[in-house]
Amino acid sequence: MEIKQIADLVLTHSREITALQESTKSAHHRIGENNQIAAGINDLAKSVAEMASEVKHLTKRVDTSIEKIEIGQKAQGERIGNIEKIIMSIDRAEKYIENHGKRLDTIEKAGAHKWDKFIWLIFSAVAAAVVAFILSQIF
Repeated sequence: MEIKQIADLVLTHSREITALQESTKSAHHRIGENNQIAAGINDLAKSVAEMASEVKHLTKRVDTSIEKIEIGQKAQGERIGNIEKIIMSIDRAEKYIENHGKRLDTIEKAGAHKWDKFIWLIFSAVAAAVVAFILSQIF
């Protein structure tokens, strides 16, 4: 082989080695970027796992709160039912008292009417006695 061929061959191999070195550098750069992406994905997965744990905890708290609300609503329903019963009892008592008052008024008026009749009877008797006395004096 001639020196020129050897030099061309060395130059060609040198270019190929340089190209391989550039390709290796580029591959290392991409590997580094991929490692950064993998690390980011790993961090993201940890964040998602933490969020899932928080969501699970919050769900338990919400469920507990809902149970407490339902218990409170049931108790309120019972209290409202009791209040309705009391109101119905008060209504019945008011009607009874009203009827009782009417009966008392009737009884009181009847007693007063009897006294009125009694007073008229006495007045009539006194008037009749006076008239009888006057008539007895005249005749």
